[in-house]
Amino acid sequence: MPRQARFFPELIHEELRSNPSFRAEVRFYDLLDQQMPSGWTVFYDVGWLSRRFDDLSVRDGQTDFVLAHPVHGVLVIELKGGLIGFDGVRQQWLSTDSGRVTHDITNPFYQAKKGKYDLRDRLQELLGRAPSDIRLYHAVAFPDSDGPTEWITPEADPGIIIGRQDLTHLLDRINYILAHSQGSAAFSHGPEIVNGLVRLLARTTTLPNPLRSQIETEHVEIQTLTNSQIDLFRRLQGTRRLAIGGGAGSGKTYVAIQRARDLARQGLPTLLVCYGEHLACFLKSLIGTEPNLEAMSARELTCRYVPGLNPKDPEADDLFPGKLLDAMAAMSRRPYEAVLVDEGQDFTADWFVALESCLLGGKRSIFYVFHDTNNQVIRPNRGQIPQDLLTFNLEENVRNTQCICRTMQRYYLSDVPIEPRGPEGRAVEFHACPDATELKQRLSEVLTRLLLVENLLAKEIVVLTSRDPVDGSALAGLGWPHGIRLVTDSHEVRARNVLLSSIADFKGLERPVVLVAELDEHLPSEPRQRASLFYVAFSRPRNFLSVFATPSILEEVKPSLR
Repeated sequence: MPRQARFFPELIHEELRSNPSFRAEVRFYDLLDQQMPSGWTVFYDVGWLSRRFDDLSVRDGQTDFVLAHPVHGVLVIELKGGLIGFDGVRQQWLSTDSGRVTHDITNPFYQAKKGKYDLRDRLQELLGRAPSDIRLYHAVAFPDSDGPTEWITPEADPGIIIGRQDLTHLLDRINYILAHSQGSAAFSHGPEIVNGLVRLLARTTTLPNPLRSQIETEHVEIQTLTNSQIDLFRRLQGTRRLAIGGGAGSGKTYVAIQRARDLARQGLPTLLVCYGEHLACFLKSLIGTEPNLEAMSARELTCRYVPGLNPKDPEADDLFPGKLLDAMAAMSRRPYEAVLVDEGQDFTADWFVALESCLLGGKRSIFYVFHDTNNQVIRPNRGQIPQDLLTFNLEENVRNTQCICRTMQRYYLSDVPIEPRGPEGRAVEFHACPDATELKQRLSEVLTRLLLVENLLAKEIVVLTSRDPVDGSALAGLGWPHGIRLVTDSHEVRARNVLLSSIADFKGLERPVVLVAELDEHLPSEPRQRASLFYVAFSRPRNFLSVFATPSILEEVKPSLR
């Protein structure tokens, strides 16, 4: 059922929900969310500063819950979880936790009254009204214990206690407590007081965002060329045929684009080609309208020179290389003087022969193959790089933060090392999602945090799924709060429309923030395919990675559980 009351904060973040110390507060928040009707405003875990009127010193104010209504009144609630007791000899309140350990706790009635009077004084200062104009009331909630039927201490009035038996009808109990506390007095200036509470406790402002600042700082640090990249650019100046290898994030695509631009600006017709259509679109967006430079997929290239072919043909890998080779043989002049192949591990030997046939000068022309050296991502009959190419390997990861790189590195198998050189970065998040309902809840919370709290742009985020995003994903077409949408067309990414893509389709691409979802029983069972999927997914983010998986998969991918 849609929420009716207004809540500050709008949601409780996962870090707090997963903390056992806040179990009772979170449960009470959720019950209020389910039961409080329109017109009520609920503040959770709020604090303020006020000044003493005698010496003007600053003092802290805090309370667990404030419930406000412009007609019924304002109730300040202090909550204590566990089984509650009172030691009359020591005049000490007690709480016994789920482990049957008993702790001394601060007098909850004193805390509730202090919070009430501190908040009244702060409102008086803010609104410029006399204390008699601002009537607030207090209550104590014991959600794990039955409320008492008689007085425990002179201040522990049963009429202001919310017990376990009241949790199914909280609205009735809250209205009773307000009526019990107010007596015949009317609640005056209600709308002004409620608005004052919002201004005081839930004022909206914009501060420099931690993740936003972190992304910008890390971007500057990562953009610096590494020693291995500098050495490679020197090698590229005098080598016509070269295979450039490295793990994910080693800067292969960046080097390919820079070198392609250099060659095109020297007047050489240059082709930047890859296997996947999504990567081809990304490469086109990066090179723009650079003269003498084209970017396209291998199938797109073939269809250009062999009209009538269907680029979606399932037998394209068997037919297209030969078709392209024949088309080039029939031409009086080949179209390119330089061909640069990105993600070379995706191509078969036949494709390499066909791509080389596009070169005007054959083996005298420039031919570079950029490829991933991770054995896990090389499929059968693919990745057989031409043996006559000189080799050069990039050994430093320059895309990902070190936290992300360590997570991805566990699925990298190669003799070529991959050394993280980026900043440490924010820790990778792992979310246990046993079912689709929990997945949507957790994912919704993270997306809300990133877009509304961290103030990131939708284009900086992608949600990756192990399934087909249109036909197989449980995330496709769902309604999301706060106007958030998951879209499968990258052209629709704007405002709060975030791209939902399969892991496979996002291969070779990247985003500052990546959320990897639906890691569950539908994953491939074959270890190599599984490792390849994790490697691709976890290497896509530059700055922040959040993983949503079933508990069993989480044990497999979360380093601390291995």
